[in-house]
Amino acid sequence: MLSGLRRLVGSIKVEEKGDFVTISGLPADFLNDAIQRIWATSKIGQYMFHRLSSSYLVFYKFFLPDVLYTLQVVAEDRRAKVNARAIGKIVEGIYENTWAKTIVQDFNERLDYSALKALHKTPLPEQMEFFQMFDQNTQKYQLKGFLLGARPGSGKTYMSIALNAMLHADIEFYCVPQNSVDRVWDASLNGGEISDNKKTWTSLSNKPLEMGYDRYVFHYEQLERLLAFVTANKRNLIGKRNTVTLDESHNFNDLKSQRVGFFSDFCEALEPINVLWMSGTAIKAIGNEAVPLLRTIDPFFHARVEERFIKIFGKNSSRANDILRNRLGFVMYKTDKTNATINKVLTYEGKITIPNGNLYTLESIKKEMKEFVGERSRYYKANQQKYIQEYQEGLRYYAATIVSSAQRQEFEQYKRYADMIRKGYDAVKMKAEALFCNNFEAKAILPAQPTSELRERFKNAKSVYKYVDLKILGEALGRVLGRRRTECNVEMVQGLRSFTRKLKGTQTEERLSISDFIDGAKKKTIIFTSFVPVVDALEKFLIAEGYKPLKVYGLTNKDLPQIVNEFGLNDDLNPLIATYQSLSSAVPMVMANNSLMMNTPFRSYEMEQAIARTDRIGQTEDVYVTTVLLDTKGEPNISTRSNEIMEWSRQQVEEILGIKTAPNISLESLEYSLDDPEFSNEFHYITAQGPMDASTVEPETVKTTPVPVIRREPLKW
Repeated sequence: MLSGLRRLVGSIKVEEKGDFVTISGLPADFLNDAIQRIWATSKIGQYMFHRLSSSYLVFYKFFLPDVLYTLQVVAEDRRAKVNARAIGKIVEGIYENTWAKTIVQDFNERLDYSALKALHKTPLPEQMEFFQMFDQNTQKYQLKGFLLGARPGSGKTYMSIALNAMLHADIEFYCVPQNSVDRVWDASLNGGEISDNKKTWTSLSNKPLEMGYDRYVFHYEQLERLLAFVTANKRNLIGKRNTVTLDESHNFNDLKSQRVGFFSDFCEALEPINVLWMSGTAIKAIGNEAVPLLRTIDPFFHARVEERFIKIFGKNSSRANDILRNRLGFVMYKTDKTNATINKVLTYEGKITIPNGNLYTLESIKKEMKEFVGERSRYYKANQQKYIQEYQEGLRYYAATIVSSAQRQEFEQYKRYADMIRKGYDAVKMKAEALFCNNFEAKAILPAQPTSELRERFKNAKSVYKYVDLKILGEALGRVLGRRRTECNVEMVQGLRSFTRKLKGTQTEERLSISDFIDGAKKKTIIFTSFVPVVDALEKFLIAEGYKPLKVYGLTNKDLPQIVNEFGLNDDLNPLIATYQSLSSAVPMVMANNSLMMNTPFRSYEMEQAIARTDRIGQTEDVYVTTVLLDTKGEPNISTRSNEIMEWSRQQVEEILGIKTAPNISLESLEYSLDDPEFSNEFHYITAQGPMDASTVEPETVKTTPVPVIRREPLKW
């Protein structure tokens, strides 16, 4: 093969035609073989290359940067045993004869830096670096958008407004969290960051949504309304220099979510000159979370490419993460905010003891779950005929509505798939069949049930019929593990009367009370938790201790701006109790510098965002973060276990993005409902890593990278 390549170097030809790039005049299988040897997987070549033979190679032009990267790695790897001249000839042809020629060409600045005069601040060095990288890479890689991956608190709001000014945007659209519409964005656009004569409409202003404004600020839940507005006014919008800014874009990583679909459709309808994604935690864990970003910023990324991209970089893609990291490297600017503030973040590990802590050890919960699973298994076995009858009754109601042969064929296909799943559900091999059943039940069978009671009965029966083992597992997670976890965190509140902590990386412990903790801070205190019952327990506890706390959680989210304002102005109101979900993003809290984490959240980005409420531009003091865990004298428990399994999420982020995340980031949240396990493919992936492992996986096994999906034989009836 090597000698053949030497003879063929002169005949290598690269051509771009339509959506494809063809490399001819070489035995293409040599490259595929080399890739498979280096990355130890066949997925890369199988899905990156459209066609290959003994004389040519064809691939979608979207993959050009990835092909260039793999060629570089192959040429430098001795194991590949390829001719470096042949690789060089291919690379030369790519840069000369495809769109990749813009990568190596000089570019002209398109940002007008004189527009920064309208802004009230001078860019920091890393902010200016972002502007320059944006200008360069969007032109070189022909992008229609970019990802600003700056850490929370680094001035992303300012950077986005400045960028739109330098692009001379005609109309600016800002898609932001609801709690930041007024307090952050409306304030910043109307004198806070920039002074000009532009008119701003916001989704909370109660003004009609109509043409005539220069800026539109809307929250996530208004995306469908905005899409309709853009569609109706397309004639007046197309051709203008419109820009889109998506704040806290990590909320748009789920391919299955409705908001991602609306946002993609909105960008497609508007045809903006730039779509800026902004997040401090852009990729939470897995590669296919980059898909929504690429849909809106890369003109070469379409549905056929997307399918192949997911096959290569989706779940369980750790072997291709270096290729993905290279791809994200030119569509993303990332900074660790080292120059944004001069304050330190001091992280502490706290320990709390409670009288009945033994109830929350892993050994105790394992035993309880085992007993629960046994009891539920016996229950479903004894009542199997009841559920089978209720399931079949639901099918009969639907069968009575069939009026066409196409409906009959689809129904027969559903029954075949359902019986296949019932015989032994495999979340990987039966993904398509499970999704088909799920969709068919939702759109056809459930609406055919004559009463709401019968609909609920069928929903329960179908889960028992198809995968009773996973049904039991879901019940065990919710009724045993979930209940115990919540109870544990509620009881830990009383342990705050006296607890210990030590600065991370040191061995010296200090004992302090909640009064020492709150009153000893230079500024105010925020207490974070994942659980609403803990919010209520903390409020009651702190009032008894003589404090006047405020609460931010689901029921008070509508009053968030008022609560935050009161917290900042009234010295008597302290501390603020919040759930991670309600206060983890978009709200600056520099009036506080002391945080107490009652538990570690499930995803690493939630902890990063929570810390960034106080650790951000405008903070004048060092920031103190204390995470408390249940102390059961060295025996693993449901609190410490959550802290250990956080490594999976953090390691995945680091591997994909090529960055180091904050060392105190962790994860918890075992909020799974397995009534319909095929609804969430993520369940099967994550359970293999640890979240369901409180009863099945030993602690030392969770610090690994992704492992195969857990497959279980069904319970035999």
